Amino acid sequence: MWRPFAMRKRCTRRHYYLDEHPVRLAAQAALPISGAALRDLRIVELMSLEALTLGQATPTDLGMLRRVVVLAKTLADAGIGPEVLPLVDIAWQRPLTEPLMVDVLRELVALHDQQREAVSRGEYEGAVAAYLVE
Repeated sequence: MWRPFAMRKRCTRRHYYLDEHPVRLAAQAALPISGAALRDLRIVELMSLEALTLGQATPTDLGMLRRVVVLAKTLADAGIGPEVLPLVDIAWQRPLTEPLMVDVLRELVALHDQQREAVSRGEYEGAVAAYLVE
């Protein structure tokens, strides 16, 4: 029987976008953090620390340093760089704007940088996601 306006059958084949393929994403998550992204993070953190040293820290700078403290604690709780925990405790007990805290934060940023080099990108993004949920 002939139908004048019949629809033709369509293919049900799935199309995978190469950037969103699950195997590729898992392989990328297992790699260390890329050099450019790590460099940009270091620059922003050191600029915030320098602004605090000069007494010109904005709330954004203090928020960046607070994020470093929280992420360092999250990674240390996961077993990556537990030597950060005493510095994190000091940073939680006192305001970040005290003059004594500049040296503590400088050492904390250096240790957190070592933590970032020791973890994969997926583990670090998991720590960031846990920070954003809080």
